[in-house]
Amino acid sequence: MKPHQVEGIKFLWRNVVENVNRANRGKGDGCILAHCMGLGKTLQVIAFLHTVLHSPHLPKLRTALVVCPLGTVLNWCKEIDMWTRKSDQPIAIYNLSETKSFHERATMLKMNKHKSLNPVCKWHKKGGVMMTGYKMFLLMSSSKKGKYKRYNHLFAEHMLQPGPDIVVCDEGHIIKNEATSLCTVMSSIKTRRRVVLTGTPLQNNLMEYYCMVNFIKPRLLGSAKEFNNRFTHPISNGQHVDSTEKDVKLMKKRSHVLHELLAGCVQRKDIDCLREQLMPKYEYVLRVRLTPLQRYLSTFKCSDISNRKGCLFQDFKNLLLVVCHPKVLVLDKLRREQQRVSLLNEDDESSEIGSEEEIDPPSPDELLRLPTMSVQELKKLIISKGGSVQHIREKEDLVSCAKLLLTKSADTGPDELWYEKVMPSDSNLIDSVEMSGKVTLLLRILKHSAQVGDKVVVFSQSLLTLDLIEDVLRNVTMKENDTIWVDDIDYCRIDGSVKQNSRKNCIDQFNTHVDVRCRLMLVSTRAGGIGINLIGANRAIVFDASWNPTHDVQSIFRIYRFGQSKPCFVYRFIAQGTMEEKIYDRQVGWMG
Repeated sequence: MKPHQVEGIKFLWRNVVENVNRANRGKGDGCILAHCMGLGKTLQVIAFLHTVLHSPHLPKLRTALVVCPLGTVLNWCKEIDMWTRKSDQPIAIYNLSETKSFHERATMLKMNKHKSLNPVCKWHKKGGVMMTGYKMFLLMSSSKKGKYKRYNHLFAEHMLQPGPDIVVCDEGHIIKNEATSLCTVMSSIKTRRRVVLTGTPLQNNLMEYYCMVNFIKPRLLGSAKEFNNRFTHPISNGQHVDSTEKDVKLMKKRSHVLHELLAGCVQRKDIDCLREQLMPKYEYVLRVRLTPLQRYLSTFKCSDISNRKGCLFQDFKNLLLVVCHPKVLVLDKLRREQQRVSLLNEDDESSEIGSEEEIDPPSPDELLRLPTMSVQELKKLIISKGGSVQHIREKEDLVSCAKLLLTKSADTGPDELWYEKVMPSDSNLIDSVEMSGKVTLLLRILKHSAQVGDKVVVFSQSLLTLDLIEDVLRNVTMKENDTIWVDDIDYCRIDGSVKQNSRKNCIDQFNTHVDVRCRLMLVSTRAGGIGINLIGANRAIVFDASWNPTHDVQSIFRIYRFGQSKPCFVYRFIAQGTMEEKIYDRQVGWMG
């Protein structure tokens, strides 16, 4: 183990256990292990749990629950098995995510008719580590709809009251809003021995940081109002260009006070503690020029926005699609049509809706009801009206977009085919690789990487962009060696639709040095940008910039981490003269 990992394990022991006497008598405490990505947080937790769960001096600490993003569940199981299987006392692993339905999960929690122990019963009786994803844990613990209601008491008994002896929240920055159902459910777990793992503890604002701290040590920072008055407002006031000298001085003072207050329960380590032991990393920001067609489409759309009141998020999304490749607009249209058809079939399979159906203006009651609708209902409404929800994260923005689409649909119908007025009619021109500077540059990097024997990972926020890249690969041949890109052989893809086992097999295949043919991984930033290990590649391409810079940083550390044996090269594609430049400039300012 590295020195920082030994220090991390001691930190976990001091906070969660402290000493044997207090551990057996008291309720315990929590902490945040905020080591940078790639420094081995998983290994530290496994070593800590192995020590605690098998200690004869700690009879009250026998069960641990690890809650993490669904895509990392199997990776946790693999790491636990790898590090403990050869020991005299391996850790028993119970993967709740393997079950497919509520009934199967409920069956796992009960005795069967022969009175033998099921996995969860064994977990409570004999100890071990239970694995589950955040969404599954939320559904199991809070579902109150119809047929699932009868399982509530069963899940609550085993997962919340009394629940596990220790709970570990991987990628704990997900718990960043006290108003969300997830935060409420996680906070209702009885045990106070809570460990939060995160590589990016401070993402957007101090209130998100407060939520994480309040989860592991309730009331340490007071109420949210008290925290805002004491820390958030003074620190924020001192960060502006026109801040007075008094404001800056107060900001530094309050920042120091907050740091000292949390020093005992938050341990932060960045990559500098291992910089000399890691392979070198080179980052390149490539400002890519738009093609004439992309510039024409962008100019047309911007002038159209300035002449009307539109849906900001929809217009912004369209501009991002243009700078990727004009063909993505066509792919977006096809996907929305498929979503609309599936929604209509889901709502009423027997109804037939004519294409010439007259659109009635929305009633006042319909508009007033929008704020009371759930997020999923709002998303369905927006999609059914021809809108897109890909870049909309907050409920207030969904309400605004739905209101605008309802009003506009009654007027002129959705303006989703704006590009057809100016798009060339020649399909070969639209499909041409040369119509996108980013795609052209991507193919050049892939060709060079293949020549030197390097593997590449491409990260994108847009599933449509990944669809386009796959389409390009299927129709492109490397001229030097006549290589054809074959799905699941030459390249793999990870997004939210990929099942756990398929994702694990894909990552294992990609990371092995034996399989030299599998040399490209296409990854959705949100689904695969956290918690996975892609050290098989040493070149990463961030195809589009994210408003939240930590998403891009998390993506880069999928390849730049322990186990990497080659120098790493990171390429950030920024469309020159577009909103992407503004987004990247904001990232630089935010990250310092």
